[in-house]
Amino acid sequence: MKRTTSIPGSIQFKAALELIKGEKTLVELSREYGVHPNTLLKGKLTLLEKGVELFEPPNKERIPEAHS
Repeated sequence: MKRTTSIPGSIQFKAALELIKGEKTLVELSREYGVHPNTLLKGKLTLLEKGVELFEPPNKERIPEAHS
């Protein structure tokens, strides 16, 4: 069985950004970084979900966004 390895956060972030930009396909990025496509998709979703927190004031209470 293949052993999983930890991918540095800087690499995950860079790969997720490239995936969001859409300049390369998921398969191309997967091969380039040597990780499973699902790993890249999880990184992309994490970045999209939690990226907004980087720009929030530190002590502000989060107000849930209304989804229509």
